[in-house]
Formats: sequence, structure tokens, C-alpha cells
Amino acid sequence: MATYYISKKGSDANNGTSPNTAWLTFTKLLNSTGISSGDTAYIEPGIYREVLTVNMTSATVETQIIGDIEGRYFGTSGDIILSAYLLNDETLPSSTSLLTLNGRDFLTFKNITFIGGSATGATINASTTTSTNINFLNCSFLTLMGTTATTNNNIYIVVGFEVQANWTINGCTFLCSTPANWAAIYIILTTGSGSNYNANIKITNCAFFAPTAVFTNSSGTSAQEGGGVYIYNCTFFGGVNTIQTIGTRIGGSTFTNPVYIKNCLIFNRHNSSIPFVAGELGAMIEDYNIVAGGNTIRTNVRIGPNTVSNGSSFIMLNLFSPSYRNNNKSIFSPTSVSANIGAADRTISPLNDINCLSRPKGNPNFLFSGYATSSTATSLSDNTKVFPSGNLVGYTIQIVDGLGNGQTKTINENHTGQLFVDGNWLTNPNTTSKYYIYNGLISSSGPVSSATNTTLTDSNAKWKTDFWRGYTCKIISGTSSGNSIMVSGNNLTILTGFMAWTANPNSTSAYELSWGSGISNSGINYLHATCGCAEVYNTAIQQSGNTISGTSAIQLFGSAFHDFNIPVTGGSNNISIMGYYDSLYSGTKPQLSITNCGNVGIDEITGIMTVGPNIWEQISVNIIPSGNGIITARLLANSTGAMGITYFDSFAIS
Repeated sequence: MATYYISKKGSDANNGTSPNTAWLTFTKLLNSTGISSGDTAYIEPGIYREVLTVNMTSATVETQIIGDIEGRYFGTSGDIILSAYLLNDETLPSSTSLLTLNGRDFLTFKNITFIGGSATGATINASTTTSTNINFLNCSFLTLMGTTATTNNNIYIVVGFEVQANWTINGCTFLCSTPANWAAIYIILTTGSGSNYNANIKITNCAFFAPTAVFTNSSGTSAQEGGGVYIYNCTFFGGVNTIQTIGTRIGGSTFTNPVYIKNCLIFNRHNSSIPFVAGELGAMIEDYNIVAGGNTIRTNVRIGPNTVSNGSSFIMLNLFSPSYRNNNKSIFSPTSVSANIGAADRTISPLNDINCLSRPKGNPNFLFSGYATSSTATSLSDNTKVFPSGNLVGYTIQIVDGLGNGQTKTINENHTGQLFVDGNWLTNPNTTSKYYIYNGLISSSGPVSSATNTTLTDSNAKWKTDFWRGYTCKIISGTSSGNSIMVSGNNLTILTGFMAWTANPNSTSAYELSWGSGISNSGINYLHATCGCAEVYNTAIQQSGNTISGTSAIQLFGSAFHDFNIPVTGGSNNISIMGYYDSLYSGTKPQLSITNCGNVGIDEITGIMTVGPNIWEQISVNIIPSGNGIITARLLANSTGAMGITYFDSFAIS
């Protein structure tokens, strides 16, 4: 398995085996005398104006074509662009496809921007013999419809009957203006005689700017059909019919493998836009999505019980307005008050997001902590605090240590030093009880008064009507412990489930309300992954309560990080910072990690704390760059369970 290189300074007459003897073109790389199965190729930043067909012998193991965006191999960072505009960016490009896969398998493209033509022809054409095991990772696709366009897609896939295609499209951005009944990603699943099959096409962590984003169609008239298109944690802007399947069931077939859409954010263009469109019930399943705008949300698609589409969720994304000018965050990442933080089903979320950051990462919802000085069955007081009167209504309070540890309640009313909650505590807190207060999504726990096969009553509760719709109510102790229902609605004191209890709770039981599926963690919902393609990050805040020098330090809560871009010069550079974590922190200890350093010729390096909690310790790393450049110093808090506070102070470079 060899490594090859492509450079704008190269020649296809070279051997391609080093940056100094690089090939010049993608055409050379992917033809019969170029790359082979299992090889890796690195591409120098630049614009490669080519239209090509893959003619290599089809690979049998993963074969990688990777853009060297950091300049690790070529010394210059930047974009890698493969463009159908063959002469310049102002002359009408070729009407054919930019890259035709030609039935070749096991190809991975990473860190590349693909610019297609403006007339007939998909940017990525996989319409011949099925190409299997294809990956597009962290790529961008731009395809603009010309006046004569009839088919115009970023990616066009045809899957042969009973073929498991095994495509992964992850962390990509799509810009596409499509004609009617086409899409940024257009998938045709061939029918036949045999069995329904799972094409296994996964579209995750992607952002779409397109009238129609993903369109799944069938070809042929046989009864057995394909399916298995999984669209998770994507963000959609604009749209006519955002995600669509076409046609009705053929000749008695069943939708064994439907199209699944979960954990997505959808921003409709206007009221006639329909996010979820299926030819027949059963062809599409959606849940845990947030839809903003639009009149009709679904056609032939049942309501996902955890989807919010009535405008009640306030979605905020970083959009680089002047207030974010110095805020190093992606356009797709949520702000600290965004309703999509924690609104997803974490059990199916990808491990990383569009920015290659682990999910979940960044918990900006921590507001206050302290110890109870007294309590009643429905209140908690801390006479050392001056809470903003009325401003904490709807927030969550959790007992994190001491008597009543693990309980959560929703705050219904607050005054200076006193909080009133939405029902009785399971155990009244005392002066040993440490609490946290969070904004964002809500949770609550309490004692059961009574239940029927589909309801639960807490006679001391003071809930708003349908406040808990879509949440999971789980019995955490007593009769029916471990059973759960999805809440379809509630009044002041009674929760109603979509389905019946397996075994009815009673007055010996205690319940917990939390969002999403997966293992509950005392109902603190921000643990769950975020809807959309990006997690929240760079969440450090300035605080003055715990410092080692000066009057302030920065603080991270739970599992979070903050990046700082810093200049370095050639030669030895010692980078250090003081770290501290509290006794509620658990898991891998806080770290200082140096990333984004390929452009100065060094590998990533990490320093980690070694001492126990409540002790300041210096973390330091030494790097020797090959020249001047910019690197990223990432301060990491890795606390599992999202508990614990980390502090950093006294940053230094020498």
C-alpha cells in the first residue's frame, strides 16, 4: 500500500511518490496507471480544473484521496478545489459530470471542494454499475443550475437491486439549485424479484442549502424494493420539499427499510415548503427533529412524537453577525440559548459533528451552584445568593451532592435567595445538599401519587399544560421501576402516555422526566446530543471566584473545550497553563492540546493534569515548529456525566 501526492507544481510524468515528485492531475491519480487498492493520496491546496472518470482497477479495501488543507505535506495550507470550470471561473463549464465513479468501489474523498457544471450532469455521478463502500468526508459540493439544466445534483446515486451500497456522506456542505423533482443528493433504488434490501446510505452531520436536499426514488415495477437511507444530525436551509420519497408501494411490497430522518434542524423557505414528503405511509420515518417555519410539515409521514414543528422551540445558530465578530464559532453551531441543544436522540447520533468535534461537547447551560441553607417540600433556599427575581422560571435545579443527591426539579418561581419548584422533592434537601442550576432543556423527578395503565399523577405538581409532551417518564424506584412511557400530554398534575405502562406504578414509585432516549442521567438533558450538524463549543466563561493569579480565570462546565489561536516561531516553544478541577469532576483529567499544527510541521501534542481535585497544577507542552505559523491551543474538560467544573489560569508562551 503506497502513498502518492498531487501538486499544482507536479507532472503526470513523475512517479507521484513524494511531494517533490508529485503528479499534476486527479485524472492521472484515478486512471489505470495511478492509485491502487489500499493506497493513499494527498492533494496540495489549489484549484484543479478537470472533468474525469475513475478508470482505476476497482479497489477492494479503502483507498483514500485526502486534501492536505493544513499543509502538513506541502507546507502551504488552503482549499483543495476540483472544478468543472475548465478555463476560468467566468466561462460556462462542461455540461458533463465533474467526477464519474464508473462503478469503482472503496473510495474515500476527504477535505475536497467539488464544483460542478451549470448544465446537465451531476457533480458526482454514480449512476452506472453500483459503486459500493464510498465515503465523502468533510467535503463541500457546489452545483448551480443553468438555464438548460434537466438533471443537476451534487451527488447522483443509482443502487442496483439487492446491493448494499454502504455509502457514508459525513460532515459535508451542499449548495445546489435544482430543477423540479431533483435534489442535492438524488438516490435511485432499483426494484427486482427477490427480497427487500437495505442500501445502507448514511448522510450525517451535513449542511444543505438547496430547494430539495435528499430525494429517494425507485426504478422498475417489481414488488421488492430498496431502502435504508439514514439522515441524522443534518441542518437544512431553504427547501421546497426538503426530504422526499416518490411513488407508492409496488405490487404488495412493504417498506422493510424506510428512509429515516432524526436529529435534524430544518429551516423552511416559506409556508408552501414541506419538510417531509413520502409517496405512501411507511416509506419515511422522522423523529427528534426541529422544524422552523412552514404550514404543512408532512405529507404521508406520521408525526414523530419528539419532533417540534409548532414554533415553540427557539432555535439560535451563530450567524457571524457583528456581535460574533470575535467569536470563533462555525455558522452552524448553536448559541448557548438555542433550543436544539440537547433535543436529539443521543443513541443514534454520530460520534463527531461537522466540525470533527466529539458529541456531545460543550455545555453552556450551567448558571449557579451552591448549598441549600434550608428547604421545604417544594422549595430550596440559599441565603448567600441574590437570584434575579423571576428570571429562573423554567430552569432546572439538580441536587448534585449531599442529601437528595440526583434529584431534579423545574423552577416555577424564584425570589432573592429562594427557589420554588414544580412539585414535592423526593427527599427534602438540607445544608449538606449541593445544587446546580441550568438553563436550556428541562427535567424533573418526584413521587408518584397514583397511576392508571396510561397515566401518572403527581398530586403536588404544578405543571403547565402539555409542558412535558414528547419527554420520557421513567420510574426510577418502587413498583414498576425501570418502566417508561413517552408523554403525549399533561395537565397540572397528570401525565398521559402515548402507550400503556408495562406494569402500573403506584404510590411507592418515584418518576423522572427527561428528554430523548438512552441512559438517563438524573434527567439532565443537555447530556443528549444536539439537533443539527454542529455541537456548541468554545464555551469558556470568565469568572473571578477561583483564580491563581490576577482577578479572573476561565471556567468550563462538564465536558467542554475552548480554542485559542496563537502564533509560534521556528525553534523551541514552551506553552503552559494552570489547571484546576473540582470534586464533582470525573473521567479523563483536564488537558492542554495543541491542534491545527500541520502547517508548521509538527504533530498534535497533549499535556494532561496528574494531581487530584481542588489543586492547581501547571500543564505544559513543548513544540518545535519548522517555521512561523498559527497553531490552536485547546483547553479540554473531559468530565464524564457532564458534572464538574474546570478552571484555567496563567496562560504563558516562552
